[in-house]
Amino acid sequence: MPARHVSLNDLEHVITNMCKNHVKAPLPESLKVSYLFGMNDTLIKSDTRLKEDVWTNLPVKGAFYMMTRNEDLMKARMTMKSIEERFNSKLNSTYPWIFLNNQPFTPEFKRFIKRTATNPDQVYFGHIDLDAWNYPPWIDGVRSQALFSSFRDVVTPRVSRPSYGNYLRYQSGLFFYHPLFDDVDYVWRVDAGSTYHCEMFMDDPFVTMQTNNKSIGFALTEKATSEVTLFSLWPVTNHFMGLYPHLIEPSDDSVFSWLMNNNNEYNYCQISTSFEIVNLSFLRSEEYKTLFYYLDLVGGFFYER
Repeated sequence: MPARHVSLNDLEHVITNMCKNHVKAPLPESLKVSYLFGMNDTLIKSDTRLKEDVWTNLPVKGAFYMMTRNEDLMKARMTMKSIEERFNSKLNSTYPWIFLNNQPFTPEFKRFIKRTATNPDQVYFGHIDLDAWNYPPWIDGVRSQALFSSFRDVVTPRVSRPSYGNYLRYQSGLFFYHPLFDDVDYVWRVDAGSTYHCEMFMDDPFVTMQTNNKSIGFALTEKATSEVTLFSLWPVTNHFMGLYPHLIEPSDDSVFSWLMNNNNEYNYCQISTSFEIVNLSFLRSEEYKTLFYYLDLVGGFFYER
């Protein structure tokens, strides 16, 4: 039986049906544009929109983005300080910072982060929609937690945390639905605890991305630490390519050859996202969102690394 092409609208309809028992009330159309699963932020004092003058004197609508926790304040300040000193403070106008957390940021966190910024008015603190962060209804949360706990012997402690699956899923395909990103074209994703040692202001990476029409910029690729934690990714990806051949770029025009060994098998190469600049038009494209929805429904974000 030939494979049936499923449209992006079909996938969204499937997810909507799966979530219908978990949504308290129908979402207004204006909210559906910004969020995949819905949002109730009325009880949490957080930022939801960038200021109107946020892009004044900036050549690109680019923003630094860090998902972090209150307890990682010192790491977040260290990372922010290194970027401010070596890049952002050298510009005529500073690029904004967007911080997201699945818990409300504390007043202390906000105060010390703003003190670290060159321009405190260019710092925003958003709250992650819990419907997008928590386990979707088709995921067995107990199984997920047990699997991630079992990874402790083969991966870093951070990866073995039960919440790491939620983190992977949100970072892979949900963060840009937050309304703080509605008017952002490029995101420089920053991990709390990473440091930047080189002066970067001579060649603005955001401008480089835009000028050269690049979708993703990264600094490091590495081999996955263990095949045990990625057991279904390649078979599932192959199945996706069979279902949606019209969405797949020719191998000669993509990074596909980097991912294969001499036996035409996945070589477990992956991009380290500690440093990553992404064109959000790529993440918002039908091709990318279709792949994300497919991987999400299969459940790999919660059942393997």
